[in-house]
Amino acid sequence: MQIITADQAKKMLTPHDGGYRFNHVGQVRYMTDDSKPPVTLTKAEEILTKLAARIPLNWLSIPIFLLPYSLRQWDKVWGQSYIAEVFATHMIVGAGCDEQTFVHELGHVFAYRFLDADPFDGWDESKYAEYKATRGLTSDDKDWYYRRPGEVFAEDFRYLLGFGPWEFDEVPPPEPVILDFILGFLIGGNSMSLADVDLRKPSGVSARTIDKFLAGTPLAGLGKAFILAEQQWAVSARYLTAHAVLESGWGRSKIAQDKHNLYGFQAYDSSPYASARAFPSFEECIKYVAQYVARNYLNPDGKYCNGPSLRGMNKRYATDQKWADKIASLMRKIELEEEKPVADKKEVFSDIKGHWAHDIIVKAKELGLMSGYPDGTFQPDKPVTRAELAAAQVKMFEKIAEAIQAVAKK
Repeated sequence: MQIITADQAKKMLTPHDGGYRFNHVGQVRYMTDDSKPPVTLTKAEEILTKLAARIPLNWLSIPIFLLPYSLRQWDKVWGQSYIAEVFATHMIVGAGCDEQTFVHELGHVFAYRFLDADPFDGWDESKYAEYKATRGLTSDDKDWYYRRPGEVFAEDFRYLLGFGPWEFDEVPPPEPVILDFILGFLIGGNSMSLADVDLRKPSGVSARTIDKFLAGTPLAGLGKAFILAEQQWAVSARYLTAHAVLESGWGRSKIAQDKHNLYGFQAYDSSPYASARAFPSFEECIKYVAQYVARNYLNPDGKYCNGPSLRGMNKRYATDQKWADKIASLMRKIELEEEKPVADKKEVFSDIKGHWAHDIIVKAKELGLMSGYPDGTFQPDKPVTRAELAAAQVKMFEKIAEAIQAVAKK
């Protein structure tokens, strides 16, 4: 993906009938100068950076032209202005385009990439069939939004990714399952919703990915517990994580905090807090519920089994008919954590990467117990001298003394 700035784009314009003509790979468009400011490179990069924090941008490979004037609908009879336009080969952004419109148009690029659905020149409704069915745009809807489903798709894209409030009065805001539908294209298409997959199959997710997903919440650091439960009971760790997040509000619910109950287990509608089962720890809760779900909901002989999927579980596990779709949407987000680029962290020592004691050494450095050598190395396999051991012990005792003093002051 390349961004062509307004100054660069000016060199591609030719005067035409009191305005300007823009031609890229045979797609000719016209524009006039009405003093609106063009979108700057800084602004475009800011928008794309915010978007990249929400989803990977590997689908965005076409150039984006930041044109310096307002786009016009026709050639000689200039007609009304418009903001942007998307083609299979590029995207053009006119002067005065705001952030919400910019991301809306990127929603069209996304549709072009995955639905092969040209939002302006084709409107082949068959390409949007699955989306319309998921979105609830039925054949009884005769208004413009049903006939132009790409506009609703682009607005869903913008709204669900956090760029402004919902602004379409004619159709309601999208349910979470629509985000599941959109994000599903990034990890292999939407031929089957995650609400329908077999939860007994290995999830393929790592403890590290789960920990990234849960970072900054009371559930942080539980990735290993979810993976161990999957290995022991053949229940998808992705499902177990998403279910815990949904039922416990990311571990912040009163039942989760007071009773370590992440799944609303035995929290009956009549008295949810009083009836909810208490567990000694989050880890014990994950292990117990994984076993319970495996035996009773996923096992063909289980007393509540209606198929080993979220959709099957929804029939007996939860009264909320959208329960399966909500968990499926969270499962999509977990998988997308694997796609996000992670900035390389500079090693505290130049020679410990990959060493079995890497994390211990880093922690010791953070606590001020060890400082390494002047050349930036730690030399982890070098025998420790008596002087080095004594120095580490002194620092450790100093840290203990500081902790005791801090407690005494409280």
